[in-house]
Amino acid sequence: MLLIKEGLVKEEDIEKALEIQRRKAEAAKIPLGEILVKKGLISRDQLRMLLVHPDIRKNLGTMMIEESLVDEQQLTELLKRKGPNEHLGTLLVKQGYITNKDLKRLLDKQLNSLKLGELALKLNMIGKRDLEDALKMKSSQITIGQILCDLNLITHSDLNRVLLKMYSQKLRLGEILLKQGIIDNEKLRAALHEQGESDEPLGDILIRKKLITVDQLYSALAMQCNVAFKKLENFVFDQKQKNSLCSIVGQKYAEKNQILPLSLEINKLTLAVSNPKNINRIDELKLSNPNIQMTCVFITNKKFMQLFEDLYGKQLSPGIASMQKNPKFQEFDQTIIEGEDEKLVISNPETENVLVGRLFERYEMFQQRINAAAYPSDISLFKEFIKDNYKKICSQFHCSRVTFYIGVNTNKVEILASPNN
Repeated sequence: MLLIKEGLVKEEDIEKALEIQRRKAEAAKIPLGEILVKKGLISRDQLRMLLVHPDIRKNLGTMMIEESLVDEQQLTELLKRKGPNEHLGTLLVKQGYITNKDLKRLLDKQLNSLKLGELALKLNMIGKRDLEDALKMKSSQITIGQILCDLNLITHSDLNRVLLKMYSQKLRLGEILLKQGIIDNEKLRAALHEQGESDEPLGDILIRKKLITVDQLYSALAMQCNVAFKKLENFVFDQKQKNSLCSIVGQKYAEKNQILPLSLEINKLTLAVSNPKNINRIDELKLSNPNIQMTCVFITNKKFMQLFEDLYGKQLSPGIASMQKNPKFQEFDQTIIEGEDEKLVISNPETENVLVGRLFERYEMFQQRINAAAYPSDISLFKEFIKDNYKKICSQFHCSRVTFYIGVNTNKVEILASPNN
């Protein structure tokens, strides 16, 4: 309703998104084995063969032990008594251990087992991508906002702006981890105290102290940014798609903006980022590809670098994205500083919006001067960048004011800074 009120979407857009959400939720209820049949990946006979395979039959016994329907000794005795063509479930009903209703529920669970999909993969009935696609249908965790972004009806910037208006402020990382039960109040308070002393990012502190895992950090950050987190453990690029992906997002653009294309299905492109600040850059990419629906997922930095090299055939330059790193300190020999008016002393970036705005205008001007085709930057990300680095410089050099510069170095615009005492 707030999106409609803001004039970002129409009522029929919301209805369309709700219908997509409903369909995804319904699809998630379909057992994995049935999905494989519906998608034409395996036949009904192949499904029956999978269900009577020794690995799956054994899995049925494991499920019954897990549900305390039988114990290990009883199961061993039953397997000894079972005839060669007799189904274990039928024998259990005959012996009175379970009812027909229990058996149906267990068989449905078996039909929906990931082990069934892995067995089909092992027997070369399906490929890795087939299994990944089928498992995607099992995931119904998708918000209306994300669907609207995928349909190119709103941008991620629009969504986050509206969510901030709804909830007054973005949910903090620590609050998310508390709600998930990953850390407790005492450990969070200790980590926040340490962060205040060192200015080290909270997530890094929690990982260093082994209070959370890398995956848990990225999952919480993804929740904070309203995107899905994907591990992509067995992900491999479709060789047929590589050329298409590279033509939409070239290597230089991917490197500069830290955006990685993962897959293209008809007109739906899935992109990955490993830094929350780069999510809004997908909105810029949409401007030049209005006919392609783009969806964003969050992956770890390690996975991002690995997949970047796999797709483009070269390693990601560690310092390519200047907006992700701290400004350079007093390294001005190779950089042309354009005019004295470009040196702006900032003592409080939270309130000095005019000065930060002037710095942003200079940054944009030089970006356009060296590259007329460059996409416009996001001023909110720019302000966040200045605020973050102001705090880091003040902490490192024990100062209360920072001088920011805009410079051009080898056809690249740089933001430089130095402590101002």
